[in-house]
Amino acid sequence: MSPNLADLFFSSFGETLLMVGVSGLIGTLAGVPLGVALYVAGGANARKASRLAVVASYLTYALRATPSIIILAVAITFSHFVLGASAGLAAAIIPLVIIATPFVARQTETALHQAGSNQTQATLDAGQNNKALRQLLPLAAPGIVAGIGLTLACLVGYSALAGALGGGGLGDYGIRHGYSEFRPLLLLAVVLALIVLAETAQALGYGAARLLGGEQAGKAGRLFSFIGRSR
Repeated sequence: MSPNLADLFFSSFGETLLMVGVSGLIGTLAGVPLGVALYVAGGANARKASRLAVVASYLTYALRATPSIIILAVAITFSHFVLGASAGLAAAIIPLVIIATPFVARQTETALHQAGSNQTQATLDAGQNNKALRQLLPLAAPGIVAGIGLTLACLVGYSALAGALGGGGLGDYGIRHGYSEFRPLLLLAVVLALIVLAETAQALGYGAARLLGGEQAGKAGRLFSFIGRSR
């Protein structure tokens, strides 16, 4: 690898970190409250849930059912009209946020269901949502943290896909300088870097979850790994 390609590799690595970090942060800030709303709106509480929570649940399910490549293509085109740029980090971060938000919401909803009890459900059914959530959120925290780690790991892969569509980062670097110029060793370096990033994010998430919840976090980790693969 020439010095110029090495410099481009490290700059692309930094772009991928930025894309995953920013989209993961925004997706978490939006997805955790959305997941709580989905939990409150689900099950026996569906009739008592606010219209906003019900609408949010339908939108989340619609985004989950939409293939990620379609979200990326449409959102990057949308970024072109809104931001005046069809390529680059700004164009890639928007679709990654759209993907991350329902993903985090799903993990949060799953963690709340897993940590819930009959007593908590009865409190929710009685309309005492704030009281029930104060009891439930600390119990669900390990699962939520594990889900965020899995989300970041998945965003690494989605960032590479966005890069292949012109969004920058390691995906764009691999397509331009590895695939198009037929440099298999360079492509291998990109793949290894993406694997290391994804596994590191997931390991950090599960490690933090274990510190918060011990065995419960391990169960959540196995469950969320299955959910992530199914997405």
